[in-house]
Amino acid sequence: MKFLDRNGLASLLAELSGEYDLYAPQEIDGALVLRRLGPTKEPLEVAWNEHRLREPLKSLWFQSAKVVAQWGQEPGEEPAPPRPRAVIGAKACDLRALEIIDKVFADHEFPEPAWCAARNCNLIITGDCTGAAETCFCTMLGGHPHPESLFDLNFSPVKGGYLVDVGSEKGKQLLEANEKLFEQAPRGLTAARDATREEVRTALAVS
Repeated sequence: MKFLDRNGLASLLAELSGEYDLYAPQEIDGALVLRRLGPTKEPLEVAWNEHRLREPLKSLWFQSAKVVAQWGQEPGEEPAPPRPRAVIGAKACDLRALEIIDKVFADHEFPEPAWCAARNCNLIITGDCTGAAETCFCTMLGGHPHPESLFDLNFSPVKGGYLVDVGSEKGKQLLEANEKLFEQAPRGLTAARDATREEVRTALAVS
């Protein structure tokens, strides 16, 4: 288990902003919303979202209006590949939604090419829920307020920073490429994370 302090996260996001169109929670007019950050070499600060944001992640990889074909296009002419996008702060329920959308657009004989191209080059850094909104109900559907799969890296807030779980080969490569920012998790933080997760599950059960 790795540990990333808050300054390390700010530096990591700055690195990502050069390679990806980076989207992360920002506080605007008292509300947290998903906004693009960077590119920059300066450390990037993000606001931690206790639970999922209002914006669906689908909009990052599937545009509501897009040219998919043009009359007179030369045979063999391919559209420009999508620019890689990274999202920070996605939650477990966001991933469940993406899993369902993948079944519609990708996991069958006739995949939707624009969706697949965008999804194949994305990066998803998720986070544990540290609170529950009145509208949250993931445990009623057999889910948990923390991701267990379908992410590249997951951040669990603990004292001083975040515990980091690796969920994919892409996430492993990202961690290795920025290993100077990470350290071995101090003793006791895993138990603290698990206690926080249980508190959120309990809050969901009584909400």
